[in-house]
Amino acid sequence: MNNVFTATINLKTVSEANSSEHWTDKHKRHKLQKRLVFYNLMLKRPTITIPCVIKLTRVSPRFLDSHDNLPCSFKFIVDSITNYIVPGKRVGMADSVPGITIEYDQVKGLPKKHSIIIEISC
Repeated sequence: MNNVFTATINLKTVSEANSSEHWTDKHKRHKLQKRLVFYNLMLKRPTITIPCVIKLTRVSPRFLDSHDNLPCSFKFIVDSITNYIVPGKRVGMADSVPGITIEYDQVKGLPKKHSIIIEISC
């Protein structure tokens, strides 16, 4: 794997599995997540080929359950990244393409500081 793309985005992620907020607040967060990730990819225009490994790291003062809640917090971010890699697929379907591996991690951050780190290796 020779090609590596890395981006750090100031963005708060929450588990979509436990979210009890109003649907309009969720919708705004989802749009913001997708837009920020897409703009970062379009700004740098990395060449990403399949097979590739996408490593997503959540930086936050609190940890999420790594089995269920951590992957749920990255749902719309994964959709945005995989739609960039595999254009033309229906939204939310590109992440099931064989050859795309997604890994999740989280690290403790400073209070009230949230971000995500995207690393794509191909």
